[in-house]
Amino acid sequence: MQANPRKTTLTLLMATLCGAVYLDYWEYSRSFYSTPGIWLDVISGTADAPAQYRVGVIRAAYWMSQHLHMGMRHAFTLLDFISIAVSGILLYGLLERSDFYRNATVAAKWFGSAAFIVLLQYYLAWLLWYQRPETLPSTMLVVLMLWLWSRKGGQLKPNAAALWLTAIAIIFVSGLQGLVRADVSFMLNLGIFFLCLSPLGNGFSLPKSVAILTSLAATVLAGAVQIYMMKVVYPHATYGTTPPFQLVRNIIELRRWTPFLLFVVPYVWTAWQVAKRKFFKDAAEMGVLVGSVMYLAIWISAGMIDEVRIFMPYTIALVPLAVQIAMMRLEPFANSNQTVAEFD
Repeated sequence: MQANPRKTTLTLLMATLCGAVYLDYWEYSRSFYSTPGIWLDVISGTADAPAQYRVGVIRAAYWMSQHLHMGMRHAFTLLDFISIAVSGILLYGLLERSDFYRNATVAAKWFGSAAFIVLLQYYLAWLLWYQRPETLPSTMLVVLMLWLWSRKGGQLKPNAAALWLTAIAIIFVSGLQGLVRADVSFMLNLGIFFLCLSPLGNGFSLPKSVAILTSLAATVLAGAVQIYMMKVVYPHATYGTTPPFQLVRNIIELRRWTPFLLFVVPYVWTAWQVAKRKFFKDAAEMGVLVGSVMYLAIWISAGMIDEVRIFMPYTIALVPLAVQIAMMRLEPFANSNQTVAEFD
């Protein structure tokens, strides 16, 4: 058996991602030909809230269509491919650098790599369900945040310049996310802020004091961007006929629960394993998990519960954590230095 599954995994990973984006393109194309001006209301500032506040991806695609002479559907597809390719490569890199994966047997590494691709594909299968252009770019920005916060990614060299560069990059990415989906950025950074106040606050790529200030600044920035879009740039935007709170409808309309329950199975299993086994290995992954739990409450209250792509940025970012836990559950794969019993 090949000792390292990296080359095979990356090949299959890119094939999987290209297949997902290919199907993604045809959905964009179908939307364009059925309604040619479908995205231009956001550009003109006449779209309903909250879509009007999420201008980042649509404006980027419009700029590409004007200057690179491509249709907006092609620009969306290109942005989606870049987003999911960056996300997949960074997440697999985080998995490879995790302590358990590096110390695992060859068979366990192959299992982990296969589980990584299968779980990623499971989530991407829902990409076309209520398709929106910001889903994959938002996912990439969450993954970038995870990578920057993780000691396995963001801190390349333990010196002052690298630390401050990491802090600035985190705040910058948070600002970009505010233009795409500010609610995702706000809850993610808030979750990391809360974790910084716990004993796990020493496990980030930044020292605890710097991590507290950085996460707080990123949280405030995300909220400020949202308020600025709502009160200054587009104060006239309304929710139209769509109620801003969906909690009651989510409870009484049982048909909405089917896609939700199917989508969150791996996520719920991961969160349950963390709570049950007290699996706290990587502070950045725990920060994303805490942020996702808080965001889940917001999603159920204010969003349509069957619009599961809303939660995709978090679930995809947590794929390496889910895979590590799955590997740990396979006791025959554990080596003599690291057994499942350590995590019971």
